[in-house]
Amino acid sequence: MGDEHNASPRSPWASWRLRIRAESEDAPRTGESEDAPRTVIRGAGILVGRDLALTSAHVLPHQDAVVQVEFPEYEYVPGGGSVPPVPARPAEGGQPRGPGGQDRDIVLLALDRTPEHARPARLSLATPYPGRKVWIGGYPEYRDRGLWLHAQVAGPSQGLLELHPLDGGDSVRPGFSGAAVIDDSGPDGDGAAEGGAVLGMIVSRYGDPEGSGVQQELHRSYMIPVERIVDLLPQLRGLPAGVRAHDASLSAPRERPPAPGSSGSRLERRLERWLTADATLPRPGVLLVATGGVGQREARVRQFLESTDVALDATGLGAGRLAGEIASRLGLPGRHGRALLEWLTEEHGSPPGLSSTSHDPVDDAARSSGLSRLARLSPTIGVYGLDLAAEPYESINVLRRLRRTGCRVCVVCRHDDGGVWRQLLTRLQNPELRKTAGELLDTLRELEHGARHRPSPYGTPAPEVVTARALRLAGTGQVPDPDQQHLGLRTLVRELYADIAGHGTE
Repeated sequence: MGDEHNASPRSPWASWRLRIRAESEDAPRTGESEDAPRTVIRGAGILVGRDLALTSAHVLPHQDAVVQVEFPEYEYVPGGGSVPPVPARPAEGGQPRGPGGQDRDIVLLALDRTPEHARPARLSLATPYPGRKVWIGGYPEYRDRGLWLHAQVAGPSQGLLELHPLDGGDSVRPGFSGAAVIDDSGPDGDGAAEGGAVLGMIVSRYGDPEGSGVQQELHRSYMIPVERIVDLLPQLRGLPAGVRAHDASLSAPRERPPAPGSSGSRLERRLERWLTADATLPRPGVLLVATGGVGQREARVRQFLESTDVALDATGLGAGRLAGEIASRLGLPGRHGRALLEWLTEEHGSPPGLSSTSHDPVDDAARSSGLSRLARLSPTIGVYGLDLAAEPYESINVLRRLRRTGCRVCVVCRHDDGGVWRQLLTRLQNPELRKTAGELLDTLRELEHGARHRPSPYGTPAPEVVTARALRLAGTGQVPDPDQQHLGLRTLVRELYADIAGHGTE
């Protein structure tokens, strides 16, 4: 674990890391004067803005308590030095209203002042996906200069995320409540460094709140994601160094609102048809839309994305980060979530039979059952801004693999030109339309076969169209331009639906 500071592999000194004390008659005397206040470490905190800090609500001895906020690492940052404790109290509107469980165990503190060179933490809306590695920095009494723990996200648990220590390491204990959980995976991850992204905050460990350590060998701890914190304390959105969301209105998990009405524009009707697909007939599982980036079309598509089961903004994301965000938001528990993440990021193989490469191996049975569950649910996934992703071509591979799990995917680009759009057509949208057209042809072929063997009131059987449609489908494969191929396939699919409807099945 290291010596006095238990440093992480990256520089641990971050002026936004806070240690919180409160007066206690049970605390040992630390000063020479009998009148000197006795204090104990109550937990940790995160500086999120000028004179504003975030911590766990149960760190406070009582709801309106005044606590002492210390900057134990300020002396190590450029321009810093030793500073006295700063009084702090709950900020106005800094506690979530209404009843709730541990997922509301947060409080925003108003500090009397902030040291000149202290910099607020950089918060991230990215919800850590199962298997993601993180660092946790707290201040237990026996190592009050700071202790770093390396952990891994196990999965969701009653509105929180459960964390397990890595490599048989130490576990969260009193003094870690309110501690930051810091990214340690991917290009954004700066570990515990000053610029590291804070993904959430520790609120409890197994055996809390009394700290009895019951079954402490399980080493469980729990965090509130920043995403949930910002939902409960929306004033955090306006902080100068506050949440760096790709787009909070799209990225936050949400209850699914009603789909747009069918009386809108042609685009809106197309979006609604895809979202409310009739399961009795084959429907394309991929929808590709370009918005132009401005105007009513952009607004309508963004509103539509709020009706999908999962929506996220891919702008600036790498392929691995995109896969992690999708796996996290789908919310498969524990090993099933890790199985999905492995499948989305593997380069070869098939969903039920991949070999595991994770630190905590996922067996084939877990992978198969997790992916089978997705296939049954067939959730709709909205991905906005793929043409502005950091790794757009690699991200297309992630979406192709996501589609093979049974998820239905809507991909939104700003522009319908350029290499990314053409690759989306070639590798994702057009193959999906071709597959749907083939399945519709099979349905039409069965209907026409039945019609030829039924008496006709007109004395002659209905004309056969399936052969002509099949020839057109084969012909689309000879069209070199993906845009023209896309147009031909969309037209053919639309006509096949009309053909089938003419047999009275739709």
